[in-house]
Amino acid sequence: MASSADSERTAQFKARAVPKSVYTGAKLPEVESKPITIPETPQFALKNHVEPRPAHVEEEVALFKARPVPKEVYLGSLMAVVEPKPITLPETPKCFAGGLERTIHEPEPEPEHKFKARDMPREIYEHPGKHGVPTIPRKDATIPKTPNFPTEARRLAWEQKKAEQERKEQEEAAQRAEEEAAKAVAEKEELSKLRETLVHKARPVPKFYHRE
Repeated sequence: MASSADSERTAQFKARAVPKSVYTGAKLPEVESKPITIPETPQFALKNHVEPRPAHVEEEVALFKARPVPKEVYLGSLMAVVEPKPITLPETPKCFAGGLERTIHEPEPEPEHKFKARDMPREIYEHPGKHGVPTIPRKDATIPKTPNFPTEARRLAWEQKKAEQERKEQEEAAQRAEEEAAKAVAEKEELSKLRETLVHKARPVPKFYHRE
């Protein structure tokens, strides 16, 4: 109980008093009013930077004094003697074709070369086929012959081949028939044996009564 009472005392809230300036109004500093601005014409910096020019300045003129002309000029020792040239006479223009024709040089004729064959050796005439031109033996004339086509031989070979093939087929058929007959006989014997084993044989009646 004591701890709860202490906690209530510490939890009590007490508001501060309202300041008097809220009711009476805050005292602000007084601000002096400025005078009205009067407009003025702007002054550009060009008027201040431009320097005034002088009205007229007299310049000093240098006095010019030419040198005297040498006497040799009048005597004519320095002047070159110019000889008069002859008058130029007009001439007919020379075209390029005419000049080109004159520059073409005609080829000089070449000296003719005379050909002289050597003499043929006598060995060619005296020993033909050994030292000179070889002798070629003359072949006999070709005798025409009737062509012999192997049609009959081919027919006989084909018939022989066919007969051999039929004989082989017959032998194979006979062999197959023999094998089938032997197989049928063997199956028949096996079946008879199987039937003999399947025959039911009754057991004899037991003797219940004995003779006295």
